[in-house]
Amino acid sequence: MHVNRFIISIATLYLCFTQTVNAKEFVFDSPGVRQNAPEFMVKDSGRTFFLSEYKGKVVLLNFWSLECKPCIDEMDSLDILSRRFYNQGLRVIAISSDSRKKLKRYIKKHDYHFVIMYDENMKIRRLYEVKGLPTTYIIGRDGKFIARIIGSRDWGSDQIINYFSKRLKMIGY
Repeated sequence: MHVNRFIISIATLYLCFTQTVNAKEFVFDSPGVRQNAPEFMVKDSGRTFFLSEYKGKVVLLNFWSLECKPCIDEMDSLDILSRRFYNQGLRVIAISSDSRKKLKRYIKKHDYHFVIMYDENMKIRRLYEVKGLPTTYIIGRDGKFIARIIGSRDWGSDQIINYFSKRLKMIGY
């Protein structure tokens, strides 16, 4: 009897684990009715940025932290995606609430081809209701949400490159 319970417990854990792994595959959580992405403003390095400056572009908005290993792990692949699709209108913006000093040190060490912004007091993170890191939003050329992706991804994978190759050609995407 105990052996059967043990086997059932192991099988249940296995199914939970494999479901979790499968859930990490490239799946978008798209709202049924697309809503406008909330406007935000960031003052950084003497310049003021507004999300609305990117209207007409597809924006991949990534919330991350230096304290989050999965966040750091996906930064190089975000760079690959940004470099690959910049001329097709994709803009990658990474938003962090880490201290400015730590963030500047990190940025100096890396030559990323995307914008990294400082989110003072997590204002933008709260505005976008980010509960965990990394969380990524894709915002269409029209300024409306296309997708929310929770958890890290390999943004340079063939699957994601193919996804953006097709979608960036679509009008309105």
